[in-house]
Amino acid sequence: MSANGKSWWATIATNVSRWSTNSRILRHAACILLFASLITPAAAQNFANAPTGEIDRVTGYLNSIRSFSSRFVQANADGGYVEGLIRVERPGKMRIDYDPPSPYLVVADGLFFIFVDQELEEVSHIPLSLTAAQFVLRDDLGIGLDIEVAEYRHRAGLIEMTIRSAEEPEAGSVTLTLNEEPLMLRQWTVVDGQGLATHVTLVDPIFNNPQDPEAFVFVNPWATRDEQGK
Repeated sequence: MSANGKSWWATIATNVSRWSTNSRILRHAACILLFASLITPAAAQNFANAPTGEIDRVTGYLNSIRSFSSRFVQANADGGYVEGLIRVERPGKMRIDYDPPSPYLVVADGLFFIFVDQELEEVSHIPLSLTAAQFVLRDDLGIGLDIEVAEYRHRAGLIEMTIRSAEEPEAGSVTLTLNEEPLMLRQWTVVDGQGLATHVTLVDPIFNNPQDPEAFVFVNPWATRDEQGK
């Protein structure tokens, strides 16, 4: 197992200014977590040949997910992979614990997106409103007509739906994979503008389950007393 979980999150922690484009938002929002919940029925109308009734059914299911927890396996474009536990509670809360040897921890506490490098003892706080995470953690997941459904297909009991930026389709795409009956989100794949793919597979996910509020609280163990009091 590689410790390169940072390939998923480091850009979020260090290059916030680069997120001004829809392509950056789309790429990281999908990595951050699932969410075909970014696809609303209005967005689905951008793809005239898509089976609108089926897309409405899928998006209705995705929008019904208020919380979940799951083990995950993330396969990166460089051949490495990481595993961990992800927990989400909308609106605004998320925690991702990467398994050792990866030193990274991600917490969204409702106000900030917090990236923690436990090896370097470094903590980065970014206003949640400035990150792509806001799109998947906010109470209302609809984002209008700037996302289009590029492909929708059935395969061996699965539904695969590919979405992309309507304004910058060349910037990349996200393909969501769900069990067809009953509907259940299983995997998403992010392909960036260079054609590099990152696959995230959920393992034994539990949806709409109670979450421990303390999981979304982070206190910096390396901060001085003065810093903690600010």
